[in-house]
Amino acid sequence: MPNLAQWEELLQEAAALAEQGDVGAAIESAREAVLHAPQPADALSILATLLWRAQRLEECAETCVQALRVRPLDARIQMAWGVAVLAQGKAIEAEGVLRRAISLDGNNPGAFHNLALALHRQGRIDETILSLRKAIELNPALFPSLELIASLLDTKGSAEGVTFHRKAYAASPDSAEGALENARAALVGDNDLEATTQYTDLALDRNPDFPAALTLRAMVLIRRGLLKEAEADLVRAIELNPGQSTAYYELVYARKVTPSDGPILDQLIKVAADDSAGDQDRRVANFSLGKAFDDLGRYEEAMAAYHTANALSRKLEGKTFDPAAFRLRTDQMIATFTKDLVQSSDLKVSDSEAPVFILGMYRSGTTLVEHILSSHSKVKAGEELPFWRLKGKSCFTDTGALLRSKAMRLGADYLDQIQQLAQNKFERVTDKTPDNYLYIGLLHMLFPKARFVFCKRHPVDNCLSHYFTYFMSSPAFACDPTNLVIGYREHERLLAHWQAVIPGDRLIVVRYEDLVENPEPEIHRLIAFAGLEWEEQCFHPEDNKRAVTTASRWQVRQPIYKSSRERWRNYEPYLGPFADLLEK
Repeated sequence: MPNLAQWEELLQEAAALAEQGDVGAAIESAREAVLHAPQPADALSILATLLWRAQRLEECAETCVQALRVRPLDARIQMAWGVAVLAQGKAIEAEGVLRRAISLDGNNPGAFHNLALALHRQGRIDETILSLRKAIELNPALFPSLELIASLLDTKGSAEGVTFHRKAYAASPDSAEGALENARAALVGDNDLEATTQYTDLALDRNPDFPAALTLRAMVLIRRGLLKEAEADLVRAIELNPGQSTAYYELVYARKVTPSDGPILDQLIKVAADDSAGDQDRRVANFSLGKAFDDLGRYEEAMAAYHTANALSRKLEGKTFDPAAFRLRTDQMIATFTKDLVQSSDLKVSDSEAPVFILGMYRSGTTLVEHILSSHSKVKAGEELPFWRLKGKSCFTDTGALLRSKAMRLGADYLDQIQQLAQNKFERVTDKTPDNYLYIGLLHMLFPKARFVFCKRHPVDNCLSHYFTYFMSSPAFACDPTNLVIGYREHERLLAHWQAVIPGDRLIVVRYEDLVENPEPEIHRLIAFAGLEWEEQCFHPEDNKRAVTTASRWQVRQPIYKSSRERWRNYEPYLGPFADLLEK
């Protein structure tokens, strides 16, 4: 027969032992209490908590099941079971358990948060975000949910992520984690490196061994070209948390990987292969692993890692690519922007010569060209301005017809942005958003004296580099070799049209191979095309101290080099659909 006094005494003893740190002994006292408990579900719940604390996950889950036999409608125990199952890496099973917990109590924010974790582990990002929104609706200050939803929205390229970073900071302003969220808001929302550094340093003042803060500080240092300082932070971050994929990514892209990096490479291989990690961590780890194997000349393994990374990108981003619709868009641009229309002046917003559009396929050399141009004292680097990427499509009907009044309003708004960047100090402002190439005809009509630098690269080298690069949000064709080849061919078709209709003094093509093989005449040509007087520092873009935020932030810190030319030959046996771009 249950002994109430003995049960209470054993539970008190378990609590005291747990407080002293002797969790093993506390578990044994709790097990004994279960035998004497008048209500065993309560004692089993306490035992499950202690087993969770000891990370004896399988026993924890079994104990929750025992408790539910006695009290099957207890949502709290049901949730504890789901959390224990999830911690064992059983995301699908955990999802079912947590959904039952929610059916029993739909007002528990913790249940929705843990369901989000189970969905995230399966790579179901949109459903994860929905579950996090529900958790936050129930508890607007639930920091873990705010932190995760901000990160996921950043990954999807949504500006809403910044809002949640700031809400996370407001929920925990005095913690290291809260300070880090404010740093992320400053970086993602405003690209404010000073504020990012300020709040990252605050996070590290509060917790010097905070791996995520060390990684973010390193990211800022890399953008500023301080690669050695960044490396020290990244190595320390990996020591503290060997499973943090972002630290590996920043480290391998901050320098070349060498055979002496064997221990770090071994750890990275484990992270990339860890099926219990989330798909986002595995994606970043596999892009990192591909770069490491490439540096080491292990090309077959590199390609395998890149295939895995891109497969995860397709899954996470959930984008669909319709080749016929993509070709139709090119057809519509060509049909709409005839030579007569493009060279008319009835859509002109300004004769400003400030805008210099640097465009082409991603990974075609746009960052290098911008870095060369912005070495000039009269040029302000705008980097990738998302204006036309976000709004350009709204200037056209579904059939490709031009909406003139809408285009002119947007043109005026864009010019305001360029003038703000120019600060009455710079004569030229670059916009190196690569996919602005779609809108060259429109942009020339709005700004007839703007200049367009179209960057070209060997098609296979360009596509491989694109495929090998981790983008937060990439074009729909980017993560599949067959679709990437289609995207490249359509970009070439549109370039040929723009060359036929845009005046030659407004558009030039800069070939990456020519630029790195024979930089002196190409750089002279580039500066002259921009309408600027020659300045000697343009020959040394590696000395340009501006912050660089794009994927080429390491490469532009080096003297112009040739090693990326004909890189495709290293991958010739593994090219697959990319081989279709080789000249026959």
